[in-house]
Amino acid sequence: MEDFYGDYFKWWVGVVRERVDETHVRVRIFGVHPLEESELDMSDLPLALVTYPTSGGQAGSGSSTHNLDVDSWVYGFSPDSTFMQPIIIGVIQGSDYSMSTYGTNGGQFVGEGGDSSYPDVDTGGTMNIPGGSNIAKTYNYVHANLKSEGSSSDPHLHASALCGVLLLETSGINPQVVGGWKGRAWGICQWLGGRRTQLFRKYGRTKRLDHQLDFMWWELNNTERSAKRRWLSATNLPDAVAGFASFERAEEWQRTGRGSYGINRRHSNFKKRLKYAYQVYNTQSPIEKPSTDFNQGVIT
Repeated sequence: MEDFYGDYFKWWVGVVRERVDETHVRVRIFGVHPLEESELDMSDLPLALVTYPTSGGQAGSGSSTHNLDVDSWVYGFSPDSTFMQPIIIGVIQGSDYSMSTYGTNGGQFVGEGGDSSYPDVDTGGTMNIPGGSNIAKTYNYVHANLKSEGSSSDPHLHASALCGVLLLETSGINPQVVGGWKGRAWGICQWLGGRRTQLFRKYGRTKRLDHQLDFMWWELNNTERSAKRRWLSATNLPDAVAGFASFERAEEWQRTGRGSYGINRRHSNFKKRLKYAYQVYNTQSPIEKPSTDFNQGVIT
């Protein structure tokens, strides 16, 4: 008898990394896909199908749609061993966990925000970052780090683009904003799921700008290196804004073809981010020699 679809049945557990459409998501499967996005880009993950009950109608017809969120832990099966087509049949109790959480905590679940294990952190701490506003502080922090690394061909352009993207997340780049998706999005980057969990593990439920900037820089140099490459490879402001918007998992970060993703520059959000970036570009200039040294994005 020849092999048939379903002959090499395998169970798996994984985590949702992207909602593609009403029928598909992308899943990193534990033990199959590398934990780090730098080792296997999200766009290279196979499309996972989501099953529905028989009462759910025809999937993809508009009568049925999955309700899976990014960072939800899911389980399912693959009916073949060659392509490992994932088919999701359920969600594991206790969503909002990431691959990085699994990998850095010995495979144990790590509590989400609100857990008493994440203490509230003083919001009024002293920040030795020059600037008269959060926008200026963010610009100067990023500009100084880029110059220190030597990773940017134009620190002014790249720092302005980053600020433009963040200005759509919170007005004035406000580290105390908690809202967004189901009231869980946290701080200047509106972190969610496993990324927010990582922030809390390092700093507690912090609402300090310096903490959040340090964590953002840590991500750019570790778990979000691919986004950093997109951002810093740009030589003009629109491309730099598009590059950093991928770090934000922005609404305008959309599928552009089979297996490829990019920024929809016609999206209203992208136009707003670019407008803010031009405003920062035309109004900010670096403070080259701050009176007090400030953090360079190092988290221990």
